[in-house]
Amino acid sequence: MFTVKEETTLVGLSELRTHLNDILNTAKEKNIILTKRNKPVLAVINYKRYQQITELLEEVEDLFLENLAQQRLERKDKKTIPLAEAMKRVGL
Repeated sequence: MFTVKEETTLVGLSELRTHLNDILNTAKEKNIILTKRNKPVLAVINYKRYQQITELLEEVEDLFLENLAQQRLERKDKKTIPLAEAMKRVGL
């Protein structure tokens, strides 16, 4: 294990195989970046942090869609597109 920031630790996949319990305990307090041949392949975060990130993303999506709907209302006389198309255009 190699700490790159106070809250982030790099772990090689080979080390994961031999020190799984230690790494899981570390993941309770720090983010873990799993590497293969010194290249990041996976991120491990504790579940509470995952829930926070998911809730934040949902809030951002709601704000974006609300803004999009407001823009549509403001341009009623102009050409509009279906919501599915708008989401596709912005990558949702």
